[in-house]
Amino acid sequence: MSPLRPKLRPLSALDAGRPLHWGRARVLLALRTFATVVVVTVLLWTWADLERESYENVTVAVKVVAPPGGDLRVVSPAEPVSVRVHLVGSRDRLNNFIHYLHDQAAAGQQDVYEVQAGADWKPEADYSINVPDALRQWDQLRGLNPSDADPQTIPVKVDRWIQIDAKVELATSDSAAVRDVTIVPERVKVRVPSSRRAALGPSPVIRTQEVKLDGYTPGQEIRNRMVPLANNINGAPALTADANEVSVSFRMGSRTEAKDFTANVEILASPELTERMAREGLMLERQDGSPLGEWHLTLRVRGSREAIQHAATDPAAIRAFVRITDSDFLQTATFPAKPVTVVLPAGLELESPISPTVSFRFVPQHPAGPPLPPPPVTSRPGM
Repeated sequence: MSPLRPKLRPLSALDAGRPLHWGRARVLLALRTFATVVVVTVLLWTWADLERESYENVTVAVKVVAPPGGDLRVVSPAEPVSVRVHLVGSRDRLNNFIHYLHDQAAAGQQDVYEVQAGADWKPEADYSINVPDALRQWDQLRGLNPSDADPQTIPVKVDRWIQIDAKVELATSDSAAVRDVTIVPERVKVRVPSSRRAALGPSPVIRTQEVKLDGYTPGQEIRNRMVPLANNINGAPALTADANEVSVSFRMGSRTEAKDFTANVEILASPELTERMAREGLMLERQDGSPLGEWHLTLRVRGSREAIQHAATDPAAIRAFVRITDSDFLQTATFPAKPVTVVLPAGLELESPISPTVSFRFVPQHPAGPPLPPPPVTSRPGM
């Protein structure tokens, strides 16, 4: 026998006006099930969107640095290079990196990715960094693929540091006002770029950082003042290898002042060269095209007030001249610069220009052209 089941009563006319009642638990269960399905669906759609491969074009900074522990020096590029890079990856990872860049910018900072030059690179060779390959090693871009970049490569020039021995010189705001200068040590070991060594000459001099003399009075003695060394020698970078500062002692003298003087540049040549100019018909042509008698230089001279006043009252006290040599007679399309020698009275020093020059060349005198024929004479009819 089959188990007894309750018979369902068919709806009657009495039921037509009554609402159909569900159990409260069944309604809540149905709603909860529906909400769960919706949430899961949205999460799946969001996850799929975040994991979908996308791309962004962003700007990052790349700096080429020397490997640690060696003597390699990166000459160029000296500053970080801005690179426009095409990044490919999930939307979630791209958004995280873009937010990271925005946070850095909001904090007034820039995250610079440093790429090391090769330890075996040579100064005379040309090298370059492939930007996408280098960025693939950046931890901040983990999970992203730099597929393209502008610029695609960064040219790199390197140099080597070499060690030299340099004399130390005291630099002050008024070098002519100090007396009896003593520096300990007098010489230091300095590292300079090998490519700049020849330009430093046989006796390199490294100066101290400038000592201001405003607080000192004439006759005052300064003993064992520690002064840092400068970070360059005549514009070439310099790294101290032993002492970063030196001990200086000096006596304060009288204050000096500066004054501008106008000096006429004299041309000096040996009798043999003067005879050659006459024999070959050579004439000196100046770059500025002005007459020789108006070849002036403005010289800023510093010294004691007495020495300045003496030079101001004696027109011949300051002389400037340029020497003519055989090499000046070589024919050239340019105007080579020649050094000007400045002779100053005792107690004065040249403040600027540091290395005055003038530019000229020798050219053959242009022969005069043939005389112009007289204008034709025409006769009028009837004459």
